[in-house]
Amino acid sequence: AVINNLPLKQRIDCEFVAPRKCVKLVEEVDNVYLSTEELTKIQNVELKQDYLNRVRDQFILLAWTGCRYSDLDKLAAPESMKRGYFELVQKKTGTKVCIPVFPAVRSIFEKYKGVLPPVISNQKFNVFLKEVCKLAGLDSMESITHTIGGKRVKETSPKYELISAHTARRSFATNMFESGAPALVIMQITGHKTEKAFLSYIKTDPETYARMLIDQWNRSQQQNRKSKIKSQKSKKIK
Repeated sequence: AVINNLPLKQRIDCEFVAPRKCVKLVEEVDNVYLSTEELTKIQNVELKQDYLNRVRDQFILLAWTGCRYSDLDKLAAPESMKRGYFELVQKKTGTKVCIPVFPAVRSIFEKYKGVLPPVISNQKFNVFLKEVCKLAGLDSMESITHTIGGKRVKETSPKYELISAHTARRSFATNMFESGAPALVIMQITGHKTEKAFLSYIKTDPETYARMLIDQWNRSQQQNRKSKIKSQKSKKIK
């Protein structure tokens, strides 16, 4: 970034920099997300330890609000919920967001009578979360690829080992997108500034994209048929 901001002549004079803007190399990493069915498994798993119960409930809050872990404590503030929505300013970006309260979130607030458990360190949370997900049976083998020494390497692990607090935010974005919510609407809730940044969170596979397209087509055809029937009835009445 520093070199890119130099005048062209100075960039040319740098023998290690070509006379064009440097290209930022970004690695595409496969990240897991949790479907609504998997979130339900986590929500319903029986946990004997209180600390695991608290971590599970906090993760579900994140997964149904799209918040970052750093904003979890803001959800617990009484003034954050107004008119059935969470209104908060994100710590990382300073963006003000308005988040709907889904049933899973409301049930957790009712469980704790509005006084949510204190937030622990992110590191401890992730350790305990993996234990929760393992007990919930999220043990399918998942492959992720990343670069080591300039080479693409694929590693396979049980899914619960790949889940962290940030998986919740990624799951929220993907599940809302797959439900048919427009990307720009979801971005207003997650606080993403650009569509490119938002789409990096979407982990929808090609088969699901195809299903979403045919579902949208079927809905539009059904709506067209209803409109025609309504129009025909209107003509008959006249």
